[in-house]
Amino acid sequence: MDTRRRGCQRKLTKTIFPPPRSAAARAAPIPKPFPLAPLREPAYGAVMNGFLLVALGGAVGASLRYGTGLAMAAQGGLSGAWATLFVNVSGSFALGVLMGWLTSRDPALENALWLFVGVGLLGAFTTFSAFSRDTVHMFMTGEVIKGMIYAGLNMIGALAAFTIGLLILKRVLA
Repeated sequence: MDTRRRGCQRKLTKTIFPPPRSAAARAAPIPKPFPLAPLREPAYGAVMNGFLLVALGGAVGASLRYGTGLAMAAQGGLSGAWATLFVNVSGSFALGVLMGWLTSRDPALENALWLFVGVGLLGAFTTFSAFSRDTVHMFMTGEVIKGMIYAGLNMIGALAAFTIGLLILKRVLA
């Protein structure tokens, strides 16, 4: 048992503390990660601040989501599934813009904005669960074609909007 524990500690040490890089490797510039790479985790002491940022952003995003549904219903009866489509596509666009913008910022600002806007606000604003509910409802009520079109528009629209937002910001910041 004792030898297994020491073996695990050696493996863990090698994983956490890799061997030093050679002089040639240290001299070469480190490439900037692709913009969609995961952002850095906050320092241990900042975890509680991270929870607060996500909670505040989530409150704003959920309120915006609710307000969008009300506004669309008031503007012509477009609510439910179509409000969900709108928030999913527009939220994906905003997330693409955010990811493009954050790649050129200070890491401390990057983490705080990612937690507040990316995880909290946009996470609460866009809603995959409502998309799933609306799609299944259309299928169960016999509107299969409408449900397939709706699901396709959500998937393609959200992915396209994210990509467009990301590319716009990459071009603006280039």
